[in-house]
Amino acid sequence: MTKKIMFCFLLLIGASFFMLQNVTFNFLLFWSWLPLVLSFLVWIYATNRQSRQKMYGAYGFLLCSIVFSYFYHFAWYFDWNGTRSSGSTTSLVFVFAPIYAVILGVVGYFVGYILASYIGRHRSNPRS
Repeated sequence: MTKKIMFCFLLLIGASFFMLQNVTFNFLLFWSWLPLVLSFLVWIYATNRQSRQKMYGAYGFLLCSIVFSYFYHFAWYFDWNGTRSSGSTTSLVFVFAPIYAVILGVVGYFVGYILASYIGRHRSNPRS
C-alpha cells in the first residue's frame, strides 16, 4: 500500500469522525484525529524499516486505535445509553478518548509485533 493510498484512507476515516461527531467545525476535531495521525506516522516508520514485525505492529496500532475511535464516535452519534444527552459534560469524551485510543494502539502495536515474531520463528523452524 502506498503512502498516498494510506493517507487518503485515514483522511476518509477522519472525515467520517467529523460526520459522526455531529457538531459544527471546531478545533477539537483535530484532537480526535490524533490516533489517525499517529497511526500514519507509525505506518510510515514501519514501511521505511521494511520489517515484518514493525509492519504487523503498525497494523495492530492502526486497527486498535481506529476501532476504539469508531466505538466512541458511534456511542456519541447513536446516543448509546445517554452518551450524548445525559449531561452537560458528556462532550469531554472527545478530549480523553483519543488518549485512550493511542494507549490501545500501543498495546495493538506490541501484540502485532509479538505475533509477527512468533509467526516468523515458526515459519523458519517448521516441525517435521
